[in-house]
Amino acid sequence: MTKLDSYEQIEIPSPLEESVEKLSSEMDLNENDKNDSLLLNEVCSGRVDIFITEDKKIHRKAAQLNVSDRVFTIDSFLEKACAENPSLINYKVLNVKQVKFGTLSLDDPFFDSLKNDYDGFDKWFLRKYDETAYVTINESNKRLLSFRT
Repeated sequence: MTKLDSYEQIEIPSPLEESVEKLSSEMDLNENDKNDSLLLNEVCSGRVDIFITEDKKIHRKAAQLNVSDRVFTIDSFLEKACAENPSLINYKVLNVKQVKFGTLSLDDPFFDSLKNDYDGFDKWFLRKYDETAYVTINESNKRLLSFRT
């Protein structure tokens, strides 16, 4: 559940689609993979309209499930949103901010799964302190919603 904890929770998951169940049985090697399949199931069931992730395996699964038109990377979503809504180019609605790594808190729960899954993530993050990141922040609790280098 480590990776799933970084997402907003869906309290009652949709019933597992047959196509997702089959794909999961063929591809999922660990708990994170299974959680990714559960997240994609929400897209397949129509409960989630758009899923934004940088996870390459999720994108491969989305292609096999024929839902890649609703699963985006941050960049591809921004490109789509700006093409469909040129007034968003200044990120007025999307609320994407350009910040330096050093202004972000490594204690933000967003980074918990990365710290747990990748040895040395803390050191990597510190080396990047002066570099730029693109983030969206939940204004009510000041926590990260997305992060892109």
